[in-house]
Amino acid sequence: MALALKPKQVQVIEAINNPKISTIVLIGAVGTGKTDIAAHAVISICYQFPRTYWPVFRQNNSTATRSVIPSYLNMLDMMNLVEGVDYKHRQNPHEIIFLHNKSVIPFVEADISKDRQGRKIKGINATGNHIDEADELAQTMFVTATSRRGRRNENGQPSLSIVTMNPNDTYLKELYYDPWKAGTLPDDTVVIEFTIEDSWQSKADID
Repeated sequence: MALALKPKQVQVIEAINNPKISTIVLIGAVGTGKTDIAAHAVISICYQFPRTYWPVFRQNNSTATRSVIPSYLNMLDMMNLVEGVDYKHRQNPHEIIFLHNKSVIPFVEADISKDRQGRKIKGINATGNHIDEADELAQTMFVTATSRRGRRNENGQPSLSIVTMNPNDTYLKELYYDPWKAGTLPDDTVVIEFTIEDSWQSKADID
């Protein structure tokens, strides 16, 4: 399962292993590997700790099917985990189930136009969460999604929100990016900025 990690990726793993950290924010443009390292972290936690329930939120299912779900499946392959042996990928609803310990990674739609009160999300009891491209989510959906962590942690699993985003001019810029630049982030939050060189892409792909 081991992968060779680049320095920024190592920072993410170190933050996960720091019990003082509850929110890890990964920022950067498309193609910088934010989602890949988030997937690596979530898969590693779910593989290690039994009965972990770690939802991955994206604004809508159609986008998730084209982006974050393939990233998770590719990461499973990079970690030498085999479908049918180590995990099962169910497509309706989309979720990854680890066969040896019953951990689950469900992929959850967070579309305020389809669920204005966020009732579907409010019913989720999760270990932690990954909010992918969080700047696409309405603030109500983001707050509701991140609030559902820490409810399935009976086996020592960390309770974390892993947030990937572009630092656009949204509520998240004010919540994370501006305090990070000003050096005023709360102690339980870490922001790590990714560039194209921090991804797992080959040199040819980067060029």
